[in-house]
Amino acid sequence: MLSKGRLGLLLLLLMSCSSRFVQLSHPQSSRPHVIKVVPNHKYNLDAIFSGEDITVGNRTEKWVRQVTIRSAVTGNEIRFSRPDGPSPSDFGALDIEIWSPDEEFLVLPLDRFHGFCIIRAEETIPLLQKQSCSDMVRATTETGGVLWHQFERWDGNEAFIFSSGLYGDLTRLKYQIPSGKLTSLDSNFSFLRGYNSEGKIEITRAP
Repeated sequence: MLSKGRLGLLLLLLMSCSSRFVQLSHPQSSRPHVIKVVPNHKYNLDAIFSGEDITVGNRTEKWVRQVTIRSAVTGNEIRFSRPDGPSPSDFGALDIEIWSPDEEFLVLPLDRFHGFCIIRAEETIPLLQKQSCSDMVRATTETGGVLWHQFERWDGNEAFIFSSGLYGDLTRLKYQIPSGKLTSLDSNFSFLRGYNSEGKIEITRAP
């Protein structure tokens, strides 16, 4: 179980992160513009990353604030806008590699404490129209407490690696989409509990 000290540390992290985002937010234009477009050639889809230019010290950074999926066939565009999606003030949350290497899956982050929305690429348009997911994955404490989530990278075509935990105590996890198997790449996972769209799932140690 988490001690009061660790929970307090998490609250301090949230407050410091919120403060940091506000300090970095100096957009050169208040209207989001297209930062990059990442195509899915297999299913004729484009992921459009839009946002703003912000000044950080003496340099300019690209701040992705929204992702829109466009059909290259019909031209229809649907913005990812779930209520539990990433906060617009969360710098870097949406700027991840969303298509799997074989272009069969799409992973979109929810807010930092709700994990990830997984969509089969062939179902992208109808599911996004309903703001639904084919699957979801997240980790909590053994008592159901929320934890920070950070996407890391794809591991092959059907699995991805992410980190979850408290500040300074993150555990790297690997989720295999077809099997729904969640494994820990680190030894410090005994306090974690895993969930996907089917409910609670076991977290095992990776070989």
